[in-house]
Amino acid sequence: MELKPGCKQTEVGLIPEDWEAKNLGGLVTLQRGHDLTWRDRREGNIPIMGSAGPNGSHDTALAKGPGVVLGRSGASFGQAHYCEHDFWPHNTALYVKDFKGNYPLYIYYLLCSINFSSHNSGGAQQSLNRNFIASILIAVPDKKEQYRIAKALSDSDELIRGLEELLSKKHYIKQAAMHELLNGQRRLPGFGGEWEEMAVKDVVTKNFCGPSPTCQTRNIDGNDEWGVLKTTAITWENGWTWRAHKLLPASYWGKSEIELKQGDVLVTKAGPRHRVGVSTWIDQIPGQIIPSGKMIALRPNTKRAEPLMLAAAIASRSTQIHLDQRTTGMAESQVNFENEVLLSAPITLPKINEQIAISKICNEFEKELKSLKDKIKTLRNIKVGMMQELLTGKIRLQ
Repeated sequence: MELKPGCKQTEVGLIPEDWEAKNLGGLVTLQRGHDLTWRDRREGNIPIMGSAGPNGSHDTALAKGPGVVLGRSGASFGQAHYCEHDFWPHNTALYVKDFKGNYPLYIYYLLCSINFSSHNSGGAQQSLNRNFIASILIAVPDKKEQYRIAKALSDSDELIRGLEELLSKKHYIKQAAMHELLNGQRRLPGFGGEWEEMAVKDVVTKNFCGPSPTCQTRNIDGNDEWGVLKTTAITWENGWTWRAHKLLPASYWGKSEIELKQGDVLVTKAGPRHRVGVSTWIDQIPGQIIPSGKMIALRPNTKRAEPLMLAAAIASRSTQIHLDQRTTGMAESQVNFENEVLLSAPITLPKINEQIAISKICNEFEKELKSLKDKIKTLRNIKVGMMQELLTGKIRLQ
């Protein structure tokens, strides 16, 4: 086989001529962390680094920063975390005791790139043994190139982190603005007057439920993802939040008369008390879909109610109190109400032209957030690809 110019064949595969093939044990010394119970922790500013990263603080450090820890077991098995400062390495993780002259941030990214799933030394509960993974072979550049690689990946992380912070800020701004607009606490320019009180049945043209809830656990062709409908849901729970419901296709049941349409509003009518009355408006339909038997579907009269505004009105405190007082059931874990209870529930809405204006503003908020989320997702994917290329020497930084 003809070698690529500037490369050599090693046990790791084809790597740059000036790189070395080493095993993990020869690259760094890993040590199991040290036990520290909650009772033994003392107030201080020393971070405790566990399998999932930072896990509280203490007044004593057992490892010098910058440092790297590796999740030893459980859900954080094989996850690497970086700590810039002196820290206490917890016994739920392994930590790098000696970097052996290698650049710590590079080691962090290198450990992030390794799939440790085939190096489980435990049984059903995954466990990472430092001696068991010491033989993993790795291609390693000199420290100068390690620094360049780590710097490029760190810059990518910083860019992503900045966008995530921006997304979080915009999310809270959206929550506050939507709450005020959808409850009439803030009015858009050009609109005034009192909102009109009415019943839910006054603004809907149709209401229906799906099949018995006991049927909803059946799979379709063994595919659990079939019938997952992403909907925009508006509920009052620490602010306005988005939810998704798992539904089944109408073609599966042959019940086209209860097929959902874009703009329908779903309301949970049975389940745990805190979930009854949750309202959802459907902004996209992937196919023929019907609601769960635990839901009531409402088809708004578009001359009187916007779907988003109807869902928000049902989520209002006064309407929720009305529904809560009329639920039946002996246990908090399973209550329900009849369709007529929802249809007679009081709601308050502005004129339809103001509803349309509010819905447009809310949709613009969501479009902006989606654009940011898509950008973050793209950058993460680019970083993963870049990481693979840089850490294997396929791309070199000068």
